[in-house]
Amino acid sequence: MIKVSVIIPYFQRDRGILRRALGSVLKQRLSPDRAVELIVVDDGSPVPAQSETEGLVMPPAFHLIVIPQANGGVASARNAGLKAVSVDTKYIAFLDSDDSWHEEHLEQGIQALENGNDFYFCDNRRDDHHASYFQGCSVMKKYIADYTPVNGLISLTGDEIGTSILREFSTQASAVIYRRGIAPHLLFDTAFVKAGEDILFLMQLASKINKGCFSTRIMVNCGRGINLYFSHISWDSPGHLIQEITRMKAHCAIKNKVRLSLENDRWNDKYIQGIKRKIAFLSLRQFIKTRGKWPVEIKALGREDRNFFSWFPLSLFQAGAGKALGLYRPT
Repeated sequence: MIKVSVIIPYFQRDRGILRRALGSVLKQRLSPDRAVELIVVDDGSPVPAQSETEGLVMPPAFHLIVIPQANGGVASARNAGLKAVSVDTKYIAFLDSDDSWHEEHLEQGIQALENGNDFYFCDNRRDDHHASYFQGCSVMKKYIADYTPVNGLISLTGDEIGTSILREFSTQASAVIYRRGIAPHLLFDTAFVKAGEDILFLMQLASKINKGCFSTRIMVNCGRGINLYFSHISWDSPGHLIQEITRMKAHCAIKNKVRLSLENDRWNDKYIQGIKRKIAFLSLRQFIKTRGKWPVEIKALGREDRNFFSWFPLSLFQAGAGKALGLYRPT
């Protein structure tokens, strides 16, 4: 039997969300020699996982494990799942509790990995945001245009996958299936709570890949549960500034922990500078709106970042002057 472990971090306030995600896993069309270990980590969810799994009938090839823990965030929950994976698991997949899979997702991914790939991912759609994530990614569109698919899959090197993740975050965690053996002890960094834990993990994973592939088919639907990133995407959201600060820290961590190509290292440095200008712009915006009060997030960053006063004043000037002159348009 070829075993794949599916790790679902769970924290939701509405009933039925986890049950929908689990239902999409149980509907997977799999070859007879597949076994699926479903690991749900209940991260102190207001709606307990136990109430969502009650009465679920597990087909013979499926085994469900529910791990309760105090709330620690998605990185902590995924780590608990990774640590609980059976010793005979060959492949690992992630599924966020508000997402769901097309019924052929697991089988297509397993077949791709059985054919010598270390890493597989696919396109996704998100309610109210995008019908196809790849259509908004210039790097992915270039790969699709330049490479010929084989059996519906396009092969990439680890560096090419890393480039697409670094520059456009080309794959959501729910769209990833990977060979456990390439990084059996890799965990998510629990210092990242609001954002950033997934891109750092995936970049570290990409650095271990010899060969990977992706499917242009939309095999993942990203739903409307609690999503820390999309719930703070608006400038005026209370969590938006801390989200940008966390994004900066994640890309700084990538620079320090992942061996990047010279081109990607230069791109990453430029990206970090851009985030710093946006952080300065958002801080200045809030300073003006609150009539002279700097955001508490910036005060905290000033205390913990020893290089803060070497970049923040310059970024503040660049953002403020650039906006006034019409030369800076933060996104």
